[in-house]
Amino acid sequence: MFKDTQSIISDPLRFKIKLGIGEDAYTSLRLKNKVFEVWDTLGVAGTAATVAQSSVVASTFFAPSGFLAVLGLGTAVTPIGWVLAAAAISGGTWAGVSSYVKKQSKDKVSVIPEFINTPMDILALGLFDLMAPLALKVAIVDGCVDVSEKLYISRYLVKEWGYNEKFVTDAISLTENNLTNFNI
Repeated sequence: MFKDTQSIISDPLRFKIKLGIGEDAYTSLRLKNKVFEVWDTLGVAGTAATVAQSSVVASTFFAPSGFLAVLGLGTAVTPIGWVLAAAAISGGTWAGVSSYVKKQSKDKVSVIPEFINTPMDILALGLFDLMAPLALKVAIVDGCVDVSEKLYISRYLVKEWGYNEKFVTDAISLTENNLTNFNI
């Protein structure tokens, strides 16, 4: 048993997708992403402040003949409150929109890292040891494990999780032989 098995996982990408391990699983990548989010937000806020204090905005809105002068609010220079408000509103809007877009894209895209923190075969073996006995215990509820039930469990682990077919076949046989030793 297990003599011809080269690896536990045949399709590492499928296995990683099934685990849902994206780039946010790694602290360094999460930190990098947060730094870039803050940097982008500050950039947008700074750009808005620069535009708000520009001579075009001052002459259009705040000059004695400008748009706000008609309302009796115009002055010769752009008030600092308007500049700060433009920066705050733009930065907040950018943070909100980018957060919304990021949340929406997580539902549509699976990011797969090139490595995981635990060697994949050890993790896969641990998950198999959790899933297979439970699946076989459900299958034996009627008194015996039917061949079609074992085939279904095997196909699921191979097609959905990316397990090696030879490993699954051997491991399910071993697990089934020791099923009475497993307590739920």
